[in-house]
Amino acid sequence: MRGRLLFALGALATVLVAGRGVAELVAERAWYQAMGVPSLFWEALTSQLLLQGGAWGLGSLFAFLNLHAVRRTVLAVAVPVRVGNLEVTTLLPSRRLTMITVVLALLIGGVLATPLTDWSTVTLIRHGLPFGELEGITGRDLGFYVYWLPLEETLYLWALLSVVTSTTVVLLLYALTRSLRIEGRRVTVSVHVRRHLSVLAALVLLLLAWSHRLDAFDVLQQGSGPDGLVLRVDHAITLPMDRLLVVLAVVAALVVLRTGWTGQLRSAVLTLGAVLVAAIGFRHGVPFLAAQGSWLGDPSRRESDYVAARALFSRRAFRVDAIQSVTDSQPASARAAWRQLTVWDAPSLLGVLPPAESSGDHREGRSPASAGGVAGWAADGVLIDLLVGRPVAAADGNWSWWRVASAGRTDDPVELPEARREDGGRSPLTVAPGVSRPLVLPRDQIGAVPAVPLASWRDRVLHAWALREPALLRAVEAGDAAALVLHRDVRSRVQRLAPIFVQGSVVTPLWVDHRLFWIVHLYSASDRYPISQRWTVAGGTYGYFQLAATAVLEAATGRVTLRPVAAPDPLARTWMQQAPALFVGGTWVPQALEALLPVPNDQMLVQMRTFARYGARFDGAAPRLLADSVWTGGPPDTHLLEDHGQVVPGWAVPIVDAGGLVVGVMRAMGGGAPRLQWEPLRGASPRWDALRAGTAALEDSLRGTAPEGLRSAAVLVTRPSLIDRDRQLLVVRTARAISRTGRIEGTRVGVSDGVRSGIGRTLEEAADRAQLIVPGGRAIRTAAATEDPLDRAARWYARMREALRQGDWPAFGAAFDSLGRDLRRSPR
Repeated sequence: MRGRLLFALGALATVLVAGRGVAELVAERAWYQAMGVPSLFWEALTSQLLLQGGAWGLGSLFAFLNLHAVRRTVLAVAVPVRVGNLEVTTLLPSRRLTMITVVLALLIGGVLATPLTDWSTVTLIRHGLPFGELEGITGRDLGFYVYWLPLEETLYLWALLSVVTSTTVVLLLYALTRSLRIEGRRVTVSVHVRRHLSVLAALVLLLLAWSHRLDAFDVLQQGSGPDGLVLRVDHAITLPMDRLLVVLAVVAALVVLRTGWTGQLRSAVLTLGAVLVAAIGFRHGVPFLAAQGSWLGDPSRRESDYVAARALFSRRAFRVDAIQSVTDSQPASARAAWRQLTVWDAPSLLGVLPPAESSGDHREGRSPASAGGVAGWAADGVLIDLLVGRPVAAADGNWSWWRVASAGRTDDPVELPEARREDGGRSPLTVAPGVSRPLVLPRDQIGAVPAVPLASWRDRVLHAWALREPALLRAVEAGDAAALVLHRDVRSRVQRLAPIFVQGSVVTPLWVDHRLFWIVHLYSASDRYPISQRWTVAGGTYGYFQLAATAVLEAATGRVTLRPVAAPDPLARTWMQQAPALFVGGTWVPQALEALLPVPNDQMLVQMRTFARYGARFDGAAPRLLADSVWTGGPPDTHLLEDHGQVVPGWAVPIVDAGGLVVGVMRAMGGGAPRLQWEPLRGASPRWDALRAGTAALEDSLRGTAPEGLRSAAVLVTRPSLIDRDRQLLVVRTARAISRTGRIEGTRVGVSDGVRSGIGRTLEEAADRAQLIVPGGRAIRTAAATEDPLDRAARWYARMREALRQGDWPAFGAAFDSLGRDLRRSPR
């Protein structure tokens, strides 16, 4: 009776688990169909079955063979059985023992296959387009490292875990059956156990051979040179040693199998020890000795080919040669001109903005409703679009911009009064960062939002079972039509539609045509790409990183389109073939959005770093640096740039030499064709430290002029922003006083060209006081007409004291020269 009860409970649990799995498949299929890419569901299912189903089958077979080998040493299993008041002992039938063995093997195989969930690796193996470029050391196509190698490493770890798990279970079972026991100081095993363990030891040696094969590819990704540079010793010594160790491990596996099978345990142990010693000596000792002296050539010249190879592979991996070079021979229209400068700094403001109010009305400077990671911000009754630095009108004449924030409960329903659909209707905020719970749509919104229909009782039961949401059964009346929105988080939705790409570090909100859009940049990336430089970006370390597409999501409907770059790489083209409907581009996306697409900062960062270190084909190699202070706290502030008559978001940063002199300007531009522009400076080069030092007194200036009650308010000083036009380099910083209620009560802008500097309430006023001409601005008045000379002298004196306190001599010199000019004393 007890056995039947246990069997019934096990069967019920199996039905529940299997039923939920089927329900999840049905829900996923309905979601992919609603998104317009049903073929992607079948691709994911096929690849997942090949990966996880294959691992389950092979793991279960391997576990069964081991358990069956143990089963052969068990003659019978006695279990107590109570019959009335009598307790008797009975033997389990052989068929039941075999059934228990099969069930245990299936459980072990299922547990080992559970972590294998990345089905996209199998898809890349099946459909990945070749790169058409060979890696010169092994002669393999670069696609081998991007497609096959990640899957092979995953399979190796799975095989290692399977062997270790099965060996542990086998040893425990043999110890329980007394086939393996300790008698005194000796370990006593039967012939059957010895042969079984010899087979497992041979498998361990085969896994060791597999690991040496993978080590050979690791050398090409992370060499023994500085910063992972592949050296001649890696090519000439370490790689051949790895291949030799593969052969030795395979031969040792055969020897151990033979000697262990015939009972020659001493020979088997000696073979294992010799393999371990050879692995350490050949893998580490021989390369170390070979690197000493001049065995491999003149140490001063033997690495030159490998340094050149790294530069070549790095430029190709990060598309450095796609950077546009601006020279004197090009027309002026090819240079980006600053159309407008915003004095808002996103990272600084986001740290102090108060939580949005619960009210959805924001006509008098109040914030709209905040939940699910969305909030608005008002200043003096006018809301500013931080990305483009100017107000953007909402549907009812209000002003609004949106930002991603961490405040708010992500599971609460999100209402957005201004969220307007393409057909003019209103709807809740369907997708947003951090929103996880499903959303049930009423009948009047079905069709406008890609959602799963819940028209029948079966659909509601399956989705409630799959999502473990019993409330879905009560959310819709039996005869009422409704639909369900799943995967509402922005990143989660994009990940399901494009799992092979690495998502950018920022989700950018855009408000265009009275509609809210979420923008996520997608990158083709690989950490197995050989020889090239490794950069840490977007939460990982990669040797291959290129912009592939830009994901555009409409917040009100959740529709998604992927806008590919003009020249997609093989990884991106592979996914374009698998999900062409995503890349077609929806007609629901307004044309005005393309010009406002943000700069792909992650791509621009690795391109600039690679260019600074290795140069480019059009420019050659030169020792240059990307100033560390430029990227401290995040990417530079975004402004509006005008290039060839088109206005796009962008920013500019300086490239300096080893001495800190600015040798050129790198401009990053967004929009529909994101790109980098490089313009080297001609003639005298200013110092970057001197450019920054001219705006160091912003906070003191703001506190000194703020009302008495606000002098204890928080003062935010932004990071330096670079403005360049016609070879005039200016650095602009702003400071704002934020009251406890969150209102911006005072603003100061500082501008400097490294020699002259000024601070004012506006950029124009600051430039007036510094006797500078702001790009795009009018002629500047003299500072003497607008400010008392004693006040200017006091400000330069304060600047010099601050520079002395910090030991910043370039800043001290710049302030001293400015003081001399105000006193009409020429510096000598």
